[in-house]
Amino acid sequence: MYIEKGGQNMKDRAYWQALATRYFDGETSREEEQQLKRFAASPAADGGEFDELRAVMGYVAVGRQLRHGRKRAGIGRRAAGWAAAAAVILAIVIPLAHTATEQDICIAYIGGQRVADSEQVMELMKQSMLKVQPESTAESVEARLNDIFQTMK
Repeated sequence: MYIEKGGQNMKDRAYWQALATRYFDGETSREEEQQLKRFAASPAADGGEFDELRAVMGYVAVGRQLRHGRKRAGIGRRAAGWAAAAAVILAIVIPLAHTATEQDICIAYIGGQRVADSEQVMELMKQSMLKVQPESTAESVEARLNDIFQTMK
């Protein structure tokens, strides 16, 4: 039912009360809910009988705003989490990849000269070990060198 008031068409209070009841029961459409919001915010809803409706609709509106705000913040947090996980993985993988490609390098300084040929360095090492090794030991020079270099890995 419509009532003419000041040149405007307005629905009577019984209609709004019935619509508020349907809203509380969850039976209103989006359009009806929007109409009810506009009514609750208007001076026509003053008088105390629609205070509960205003409180509930205000609470729902604030909840929706917070919920939508959290979703946006959640997306940012998830992206930051993925970026941090990627950084940790890269921090582990890059050094491992670097050490996997790195070869053992033998360098010796003999008489102030740098010798970088691995075969020559190993041969010089064997000769030095033979000079200091007691002859009664049955261990080979290769076995001792392997023991020394195994502890470095």
